[in-house]
Amino acid sequence: MSMSKDTEIGPLLDILIIGAGPAGLMAGAFLSMKNTDARKKIMILEKGKKAGRKLLLTGGGRCNFTHTGTPRKLLANYNRPKWIKHSIYSFNNEDLMEFFHSRGMNILTEKDGRIFPESSQSKDVLEILLNECRKGNIEISTNCPVIEVKQKDHPDKKEEENIYSVAVMNKYYFCKKILISTGGCSYPSTGSEGDGYRFAEALGHKIIKPRSGLSSVNIREHPMTDLPGLTLRSVPISIFRSSRKLFASQGDVLITHKGLSGPGILDISHHIKTGDEIRLNLTGEKSKDFDSRFLENISHRGSELIKTVLKDYYLPLGLINNVLKRSGVGNDTSCSNLSKIKRKRLLSNLREYSFLVESTQPLEKAMLTVGGIELGEIDPRTMESRMKKNCFFAGEILDINGSSGGYNIQAAFSTGWVAGKNLLL
Repeated sequence: MSMSKDTEIGPLLDILIIGAGPAGLMAGAFLSMKNTDARKKIMILEKGKKAGRKLLLTGGGRCNFTHTGTPRKLLANYNRPKWIKHSIYSFNNEDLMEFFHSRGMNILTEKDGRIFPESSQSKDVLEILLNECRKGNIEISTNCPVIEVKQKDHPDKKEEENIYSVAVMNKYYFCKKILISTGGCSYPSTGSEGDGYRFAEALGHKIIKPRSGLSSVNIREHPMTDLPGLTLRSVPISIFRSSRKLFASQGDVLITHKGLSGPGILDISHHIKTGDEIRLNLTGEKSKDFDSRFLENISHRGSELIKTVLKDYYLPLGLINNVLKRSGVGNDTSCSNLSKIKRKRLLSNLREYSFLVESTQPLEKAMLTVGGIELGEIDPRTMESRMKKNCFFAGEILDINGSSGGYNIQAAFSTGWVAGKNLLL
Protein backbone atom coordinates (compact mmCIF):
# COMPACT_ATOMS: atom_id res chain seq x y z
CA MET A 1 0.00 0.00 0.00
CA SER A 2 1.51 3.29 -1.07
CA MET A 3 1.09 6.46 0.94
CA SER A 4 -0.83 9.26 -0.81
CA LYS A 5 -1.77 12.79 0.16
CA ASP A 6 -5.15 11.45 1.30
CA THR A 7 -3.62 8.82 3.57
CA GLU A 8 -4.24 9.51 7.24
CA ILE A 9 -1.22 9.19 9.52
CA GLY A 10 -2.03 7.94 12.99
CA PRO A 11 -0.08 8.91 16.11
CA LEU A 12 3.13 7.09 16.96
CA LEU A 13 2.15 4.29 19.34
CA ASP A 14 4.40 2.68 21.91
CA ILE A 15 2.85 -0.75 21.31
CA LEU A 16 0.50 -2.03 18.64
CA ILE A 17 -1.16 -5.47 18.80
CA ILE A 18 -2.66 -6.99 15.66
CA GLY A 19 -5.39 -9.50 16.48
CA ALA A 20 -7.85 -9.46 19.39
CA GLY A 21 -7.90 -13.20 20.04
CA PRO A 22 -6.79 -15.03 23.21
CA ALA A 23 -3.08 -14.24 22.81
CA GLY A 24 -3.54 -10.60 21.81
CA LEU A 25 -6.10 -9.89 24.51
CA MET A 26 -4.01 -11.56 27.21
CA ALA A 27 -1.00 -9.51 26.15
CA GLY A 28 -3.25 -6.45 26.28
CA ALA A 29 -4.50 -7.42 29.73
CA PHE A 30 -0.94 -7.70 31.05
CA LEU A 31 0.02 -4.36 29.52
CA SER A 32 -3.10 -2.77 30.97
CA MET A 33 -2.19 -3.90 34.49
CA LYS A 34 1.18 -2.15 34.11
CA ASN A 35 -0.19 0.90 32.28
CA THR A 36 -2.62 2.18 34.90
CA ASP A 37 -1.44 5.77 34.41
CA ALA A 38 -1.89 5.41 30.63
CA ARG A 39 1.62 6.73 29.99
CA LYS A 40 2.15 4.35 27.10
CA LYS A 41 0.05 4.58 23.96
CA ILE A 42 -1.21 1.08 23.26
CA MET A 43 -3.73 -0.11 20.69
CA ILE A 44 -5.19 -3.42 19.50
CA LEU A 45 -6.38 -3.74 15.90
CA GLU A 46 -9.01 -6.37 15.10
CA LYS A 47 -10.21 -7.05 11.56
CA GLY A 48 -13.62 -8.35 12.62
CA LYS A 49 -16.70 -6.60 13.92
CA LYS A 50 -16.03 -7.87 17.44
CA ALA A 51 -13.02 -8.96 19.46
CA GLY A 52 -12.57 -12.59 20.49
CA ARG A 53 -14.90 -14.22 17.97
CA LYS A 54 -12.93 -17.48 17.86
CA LEU A 55 -12.61 -17.47 21.64
CA LEU A 56 -16.40 -17.52 21.85
CA LEU A 57 -16.47 -20.81 19.90
CA THR A 58 -13.97 -22.75 22.00
CA GLY A 59 -15.25 -25.78 23.87
CA GLY A 60 -18.53 -25.64 21.97
CA GLY A 61 -19.15 -22.13 23.27
CA ARG A 62 -18.35 -23.15 26.85
CA CYS A 63 -14.67 -22.13 26.59
CA ASN A 64 -12.46 -25.00 27.71
CA PHE A 65 -9.64 -22.58 28.54
CA THR A 66 -7.14 -24.92 30.18
CA HIS A 67 -6.59 -28.36 31.72
CA THR A 68 -5.61 -29.75 35.09
CA GLY A 69 -2.09 -31.02 35.76
CA THR A 70 1.34 -29.82 36.74
CA PRO A 71 3.27 -27.68 34.23
CA ARG A 72 5.35 -30.76 33.46
CA LYS A 73 2.21 -32.74 32.58
CA LEU A 74 0.89 -29.87 30.48
CA LEU A 75 4.12 -29.79 28.48
CA ALA A 76 3.72 -33.46 27.54
CA ASN A 77 0.72 -32.42 25.43
CA TYR A 78 2.58 -30.10 23.05
CA ASN A 79 4.49 -30.82 19.85
CA ARG A 80 7.45 -28.68 20.99
CA PRO A 81 7.51 -28.95 24.81
CA LYS A 82 11.04 -27.58 25.21
CA TRP A 83 10.20 -24.47 23.22
CA ILE A 84 6.99 -23.61 25.09
CA LYS A 85 8.36 -24.58 28.52
CA HIS A 86 9.25 -21.01 29.53
CA SER A 87 5.78 -19.71 28.63
CA ILE A 88 3.94 -22.49 30.49
CA TYR A 89 6.07 -22.09 33.61
CA SER A 90 5.77 -18.28 33.44
CA PHE A 91 1.97 -18.37 33.28
CA ASN A 92 0.62 -21.86 33.96
CA ASN A 93 -2.88 -23.24 34.34
CA GLU A 94 -3.09 -22.32 38.04
CA ASP A 95 -2.02 -18.76 37.22
CA LEU A 96 -4.62 -18.60 34.47
CA MET A 97 -7.42 -19.86 36.73
CA GLU A 98 -6.42 -17.35 39.42
CA PHE A 99 -6.41 -14.57 36.83
CA PHE A 100 -10.06 -15.24 35.99
CA HIS A 101 -11.21 -16.24 39.48
CA SER A 102 -9.79 -13.09 41.05
CA ARG A 103 -11.91 -11.12 38.61
CA GLY A 104 -15.14 -12.80 39.64
CA MET A 105 -15.34 -15.89 37.45
CA ASN A 106 -16.02 -19.22 39.15
CA ILE A 107 -14.22 -22.25 37.73
CA LEU A 108 -15.61 -25.67 36.78
CA THR A 109 -13.27 -28.67 36.55
CA GLU A 110 -14.69 -31.74 34.82
CA LYS A 111 -13.74 -35.35 35.55
CA ASP A 112 -11.52 -35.59 32.47
CA GLY A 113 -9.50 -32.57 33.60
CA ARG A 114 -10.95 -29.98 31.24
CA ILE A 115 -11.55 -26.59 32.84
CA PHE A 116 -14.39 -24.19 32.01
CA PRO A 117 -16.05 -21.12 33.48
CA GLU A 118 -18.72 -22.38 35.89
CA SER A 119 -21.35 -20.59 33.81
CA SER A 120 -20.25 -22.59 30.73
CA GLN A 121 -20.36 -19.27 28.87
CA SER A 122 -17.29 -18.29 26.85
CA LYS A 123 -18.47 -14.68 26.87
CA ASP A 124 -17.54 -14.50 30.57
CA VAL A 125 -13.90 -15.21 29.72
CA LEU A 126 -13.94 -12.67 26.89
CA GLU A 127 -15.56 -9.96 28.98
CA ILE A 128 -12.91 -10.22 31.68
CA LEU A 129 -10.15 -9.81 29.10
CA LEU A 130 -11.89 -6.84 27.49
CA ASN A 131 -12.52 -5.18 30.86
CA GLU A 132 -8.88 -5.61 31.82
CA CYS A 133 -7.77 -3.93 28.60
CA ARG A 134 -10.17 -1.04 29.20
CA LYS A 135 -8.69 -0.38 32.64
CA GLY A 136 -5.37 0.57 31.07
CA ASN A 137 -7.02 2.71 28.40
CA ILE A 138 -6.02 0.26 25.68
CA GLU A 139 -8.10 1.04 22.63
CA ILE A 140 -9.46 -1.95 20.72
CA SER A 141 -10.28 -0.84 17.21
CA THR A 142 -12.53 -3.29 15.35
CA ASN A 143 -13.30 -3.47 11.62
CA CYS A 144 -9.62 -2.71 11.00
CA PRO A 145 -8.23 -5.31 8.59
CA VAL A 146 -4.48 -4.83 8.36
CA ILE A 147 -3.15 -4.82 4.81
CA GLU A 148 0.58 -4.56 5.34
CA VAL A 149 3.26 -4.49 8.05
CA LYS A 150 6.68 -2.98 7.39
CA GLN A 151 9.69 -1.78 9.29
CA LYS A 152 10.48 1.73 8.10
CA ASP A 153 11.12 5.34 9.06
CA HIS A 154 8.30 7.55 10.29
CA PRO A 155 7.26 10.17 7.67
CA ASP A 156 7.74 12.86 10.29
CA LYS A 157 11.53 13.02 10.64
CA LYS A 158 11.11 14.44 14.15
CA GLU A 159 9.83 11.07 15.22
CA GLU A 160 11.96 8.02 15.90
CA GLU A 161 13.37 6.07 13.00
CA ASN A 162 13.31 2.34 12.28
CA ILE A 163 9.83 1.69 13.64
CA TYR A 164 6.90 -0.35 12.31
CA SER A 165 4.25 0.90 9.91
CA VAL A 166 0.89 -0.84 9.75
CA ALA A 167 -1.39 -0.09 6.82
CA VAL A 168 -5.16 -0.21 7.37
CA MET A 169 -7.16 0.90 4.33
CA ASN A 170 -6.53 4.67 4.01
CA LYS A 171 -4.65 4.98 7.28
CA TYR A 172 -1.19 4.21 8.57
CA TYR A 173 -0.35 3.41 12.16
CA PHE A 174 3.23 3.62 13.40
CA CYS A 175 4.57 1.90 16.49
CA LYS A 176 7.82 1.37 18.37
CA LYS A 177 6.94 -2.25 19.18
CA ILE A 178 4.49 -4.64 17.56
CA LEU A 179 2.82 -7.93 18.53
CA ILE A 180 1.31 -10.02 15.74
CA SER A 181 -1.26 -12.42 17.21
CA THR A 182 -3.60 -13.01 14.29
CA GLY A 183 -4.11 -16.73 14.87
CA GLY A 184 -3.93 -19.47 12.24
CA CYS A 185 -6.27 -20.06 9.32
CA SER A 186 -8.88 -22.45 10.73
CA TYR A 187 -12.41 -21.07 11.16
CA PRO A 188 -11.78 -18.19 8.69
CA SER A 189 -15.28 -16.84 9.39
CA THR A 190 -13.92 -15.65 12.75
CA GLY A 191 -11.19 -13.63 11.05
CA SER A 192 -8.43 -16.25 11.18
CA GLU A 193 -7.54 -16.21 7.50
CA GLY A 194 -3.76 -16.53 7.70
CA ASP A 195 -3.04 -12.81 7.37
CA GLY A 196 -0.32 -13.03 10.01
CA TYR A 197 1.67 -15.50 7.93
CA ARG A 198 1.87 -12.95 5.15
CA PHE A 199 3.03 -10.24 7.56
CA ALA A 200 5.61 -12.57 9.09
CA GLU A 201 6.98 -13.60 5.68
CA ALA A 202 7.30 -9.95 4.66
CA LEU A 203 9.41 -9.44 7.78
CA GLY A 204 11.69 -12.32 6.82
CA HIS A 205 10.16 -15.27 8.68
CA LYS A 206 9.76 -18.83 7.45
CA ILE A 207 6.26 -20.36 7.60
CA ILE A 208 5.76 -24.08 8.19
CA LYS A 209 2.92 -24.98 5.82
CA PRO A 210 -0.40 -24.73 7.71
CA ARG A 211 -2.62 -27.80 7.79
CA SER A 212 -5.67 -28.91 9.72
CA GLY A 213 -5.38 -30.10 13.32
CA LEU A 214 -7.91 -31.43 15.85
CA SER A 215 -9.94 -32.67 12.89
CA SER A 216 -12.46 -35.46 12.64
CA VAL A 217 -11.89 -38.11 9.96
CA ASN A 218 -14.21 -39.23 7.18
CA ILE A 219 -14.14 -42.98 6.50
CA ARG A 220 -14.50 -44.67 3.11
CA GLU A 221 -17.36 -47.20 3.08
CA HIS A 222 -17.83 -46.54 6.79
CA PRO A 223 -18.42 -49.91 8.51
CA MET A 224 -19.98 -48.42 11.66
CA THR A 225 -22.77 -46.26 10.24
CA ASP A 226 -25.12 -48.20 12.52
CA LEU A 227 -23.33 -46.87 15.64
CA PRO A 228 -23.27 -43.04 15.47
CA GLY A 229 -22.78 -41.49 18.88
CA LEU A 230 -20.99 -44.50 20.35
CA THR A 231 -17.84 -43.59 22.29
CA LEU A 232 -15.09 -46.19 22.65
CA ARG A 233 -13.19 -45.40 25.84
CA SER A 234 -9.39 -45.34 25.91
CA VAL A 235 -8.84 -47.64 22.93
CA PRO A 236 -5.39 -48.23 21.40
CA ILE A 237 -5.22 -46.53 17.97
CA SER A 238 -2.75 -47.30 15.18
CA ILE A 239 -2.21 -45.46 11.89
CA PHE A 240 -0.89 -47.41 8.90
CA ARG A 241 0.33 -46.01 5.58
CA SER A 242 1.18 -48.37 2.73
CA SER A 243 0.92 -51.25 5.22
CA ARG A 244 3.58 -49.70 7.48
CA LYS A 245 2.75 -48.65 11.01
CA LEU A 246 3.16 -44.89 11.16
CA PHE A 247 1.87 -43.88 14.57
CA ALA A 248 0.24 -45.31 17.69
CA SER A 249 -1.64 -43.71 20.56
CA GLN A 250 -4.57 -44.30 22.87
CA GLY A 251 -7.72 -42.31 23.60
CA ASP A 252 -11.48 -41.98 23.41
CA VAL A 253 -12.94 -42.42 19.92
CA LEU A 254 -16.38 -41.19 18.91
CA ILE A 255 -18.18 -42.94 16.05
CA THR A 256 -19.93 -40.42 13.78
CA HIS A 257 -22.25 -40.76 10.79
CA LYS A 258 -19.34 -40.11 8.43
CA GLY A 259 -16.37 -41.46 10.34
CA LEU A 260 -14.39 -41.05 13.53
CA SER A 261 -13.88 -38.22 16.00
CA GLY A 262 -13.32 -37.77 19.72
CA PRO A 263 -10.10 -36.76 21.52
CA GLY A 264 -8.23 -39.92 20.50
CA ILE A 265 -8.69 -39.07 16.80
CA LEU A 266 -8.57 -35.28 17.04
CA ASP A 267 -5.20 -35.31 18.78
CA ILE A 268 -3.51 -37.34 16.03
CA SER A 269 -5.46 -36.09 13.02
CA HIS A 270 -2.53 -33.97 11.78
CA HIS A 271 -0.63 -37.24 11.21
CA ILE A 272 -3.44 -38.71 9.07
CA LYS A 273 -3.77 -38.50 5.28
CA THR A 274 -6.29 -39.73 2.72
CA GLY A 275 -5.70 -43.44 2.06
CA ASP A 276 -4.29 -44.18 5.50
CA GLU A 277 -5.67 -47.07 7.53
CA ILE A 278 -6.83 -46.58 11.12
CA ARG A 279 -6.95 -49.67 13.31
CA LEU A 280 -8.72 -49.72 16.66
CA ASN A 281 -8.11 -52.32 19.34
CA LEU A 282 -11.68 -52.70 20.56
CA THR A 283 -10.70 -54.90 23.49
CA GLY A 284 -8.25 -52.35 24.88
CA GLU A 285 -5.94 -55.31 25.54
CA LYS A 286 -2.29 -54.68 24.68
CA SER A 287 -1.09 -58.06 25.91
CA LYS A 288 0.40 -60.25 23.18
CA ASP A 289 -1.26 -63.34 24.61
CA PHE A 290 -4.81 -62.00 24.17
CA ASP A 291 -5.43 -64.29 21.20
CA SER A 292 -4.49 -67.45 23.07
CA ARG A 293 -6.47 -66.44 26.15
CA PHE A 294 -9.54 -65.61 24.04
CA LEU A 295 -9.36 -68.90 22.16
CA GLU A 296 -8.94 -70.81 25.40
CA ASN A 297 -11.95 -69.00 26.82
CA ILE A 298 -14.29 -69.94 23.97
CA SER A 299 -12.96 -73.54 23.94
CA HIS A 300 -14.49 -73.99 27.39
CA ARG A 301 -17.82 -72.32 26.62
CA GLY A 302 -19.24 -75.03 24.31
CA SER A 303 -22.86 -74.26 23.46
CA GLU A 304 -22.75 -70.67 24.70
CA LEU A 305 -23.20 -68.06 22.03
CA ILE A 306 -20.12 -66.13 20.88
CA LYS A 307 -22.27 -63.04 21.39
CA THR A 308 -22.53 -63.86 25.10
CA VAL A 309 -18.80 -64.46 25.47
CA LEU A 310 -17.99 -61.07 23.92
CA LYS A 311 -19.94 -59.36 26.70
CA ASP A 312 -17.16 -60.49 29.05
CA TYR A 313 -14.96 -57.88 27.36
CA TYR A 314 -17.32 -55.01 28.22
CA LEU A 315 -18.26 -54.32 24.61
CA PRO A 316 -21.62 -52.60 23.94
CA LEU A 317 -24.23 -54.85 22.36
CA GLY A 318 -24.43 -52.75 19.20
CA LEU A 319 -20.67 -53.02 18.74
CA ILE A 320 -20.76 -56.78 19.34
CA ASN A 321 -23.39 -57.18 16.64
CA ASN A 322 -21.34 -55.04 14.26
CA VAL A 323 -18.13 -57.00 14.87
CA LEU A 324 -19.90 -60.33 14.44
CA LYS A 325 -21.49 -59.23 11.17
CA ARG A 326 -18.17 -57.94 9.82
CA SER A 327 -16.52 -61.22 10.80
CA GLY A 328 -19.18 -63.26 9.07
CA VAL A 329 -20.35 -64.75 12.38
CA GLY A 330 -24.07 -65.14 12.95
CA ASN A 331 -25.70 -63.88 16.14
CA ASP A 332 -26.81 -67.42 16.93
CA THR A 333 -23.35 -68.99 16.46
CA SER A 334 -22.13 -70.97 19.46
CA CYS A 335 -18.53 -71.24 20.59
CA SER A 336 -18.31 -74.87 19.53
CA ASN A 337 -19.56 -74.07 16.02
CA LEU A 338 -17.11 -71.22 15.33
CA SER A 339 -14.87 -72.29 12.44
CA LYS A 340 -11.12 -71.66 12.41
CA ILE A 341 -11.43 -69.09 9.60
CA LYS A 342 -14.15 -67.16 11.41
CA ARG A 343 -12.19 -67.28 14.69
CA LYS A 344 -9.31 -65.63 12.85
CA ARG A 345 -11.56 -62.93 11.36
CA LEU A 346 -13.20 -62.26 14.71
CA LEU A 347 -9.88 -61.88 16.50
CA SER A 348 -8.63 -59.57 13.76
CA ASN A 349 -11.69 -57.32 14.06
CA LEU A 350 -11.49 -57.26 17.85
CA ARG A 351 -7.82 -56.32 17.98
CA GLU A 352 -7.45 -54.36 14.75
CA TYR A 353 -10.81 -53.13 13.52
CA SER A 354 -9.84 -51.41 10.30
CA PHE A 355 -11.06 -48.12 8.79
CA LEU A 356 -9.87 -46.62 5.48
CA VAL A 357 -9.51 -42.82 5.57
CA GLU A 358 -11.49 -40.96 2.93
CA SER A 359 -10.41 -37.52 4.14
CA THR A 360 -9.79 -35.29 7.12
CA GLN A 361 -11.69 -32.05 7.53
CA PRO A 362 -10.37 -29.17 5.41
CA LEU A 363 -8.39 -26.51 7.21
CA GLU A 364 -11.26 -24.03 7.19
CA LYS A 365 -13.39 -26.48 9.21
CA ALA A 366 -10.69 -27.80 11.54
CA MET A 367 -10.53 -26.72 15.18
CA LEU A 368 -6.84 -25.86 15.01
CA THR A 369 -4.11 -24.84 12.58
CA VAL A 370 -0.98 -26.99 12.67
CA GLY A 371 2.08 -25.22 11.29
CA GLY A 372 2.94 -21.53 11.34
CA ILE A 373 5.99 -19.43 12.09
CA GLU A 374 9.17 -21.48 12.46
CA LEU A 375 9.85 -21.58 16.22
CA GLY A 376 13.61 -21.36 15.83
CA GLU A 377 13.11 -17.79 14.63
CA ILE A 378 11.30 -16.74 17.83
CA ASP A 379 12.95 -16.33 21.24
CA PRO A 380 10.88 -18.58 23.55
CA ARG A 381 11.84 -16.51 26.61
CA THR A 382 10.37 -13.30 25.21
CA MET A 383 8.28 -14.12 22.08
CA GLU A 384 10.43 -11.59 20.22
CA SER A 385 11.50 -12.24 16.66
CA ARG A 386 15.14 -13.18 16.19
CA MET A 387 14.87 -11.56 12.75
CA LYS A 388 13.38 -8.18 13.65
CA LYS A 389 13.96 -6.28 16.88
CA ASN A 390 10.85 -5.14 18.76
CA CYS A 391 8.61 -7.46 16.75
CA PHE A 392 6.77 -10.13 18.76
CA PHE A 393 4.50 -13.07 17.94
CA ALA A 394 2.12 -15.11 20.14
CA GLY A 395 -0.64 -17.68 19.91
CA GLU A 396 -1.76 -19.93 17.09
CA ILE A 397 0.27 -18.07 14.47
CA LEU A 398 3.29 -19.96 15.85
CA ASP A 399 4.14 -23.56 14.92
CA ILE A 400 3.03 -24.81 18.33
CA ASN A 401 0.07 -27.13 18.81
CA GLY A 402 -1.32 -29.20 21.63
CA SER A 403 -3.83 -31.92 22.40
CA SER A 404 -7.54 -31.23 22.67
CA GLY A 405 -8.81 -30.37 26.12
CA GLY A 406 -7.74 -26.74 26.66
CA TYR A 407 -4.04 -27.04 25.90
CA ASN A 408 -4.06 -24.83 22.79
CA ILE A 409 -5.87 -21.93 24.38
CA GLN A 410 -3.56 -22.26 27.41
CA ALA A 411 -0.63 -21.92 24.98
CA ALA A 412 -2.20 -18.80 23.48
CA PHE A 413 -2.74 -17.24 26.90
CA SER A 414 0.75 -18.19 28.12
CA THR A 415 2.60 -16.90 25.05
CA GLY A 416 0.43 -13.77 25.06
CA TRP A 417 1.32 -13.15 28.72
CA VAL A 418 5.05 -13.56 28.05
CA ALA A 419 4.85 -11.30 25.00
CA GLY A 420 2.99 -8.62 26.99
CA LYS A 421 5.60 -8.73 29.73
CA ASN A 422 8.49 -8.31 27.31
CA LEU A 423 6.81 -5.64 25.21
CA LEU A 424 7.24 -3.37 28.22
CA LEU A 425 10.99 -3.89 28.53
